Amino acid sequence: MRVTQSMYYDNIFSTSNSRLNKQLFDVNKQIASGLKIQYASDDVRTFTETMRLDNELSTIGQVEKKYREWV
Repeated sequence: MRVTQSMYYDNIFSTSNSRLNKQLFDVNKQIASGLKIQYASDDVRTFTETMRLDNELSTIGQVEKKYREWV
């Protein structure tokens, strides 16, 4: 099968177009939900940092509760 210039360019543009559509979908999903990530697989680093901060807040809350009981 012969590959023509138009087939070559169609392949290049369809690949970049599908990538841009996925990025646009991801940004629209972030805007609609108001969240940077919805699932852990969206951005693992942000998810782990969020989980760490949630754990710290929980620990601080427990310490504060024990302190109030003690005082």
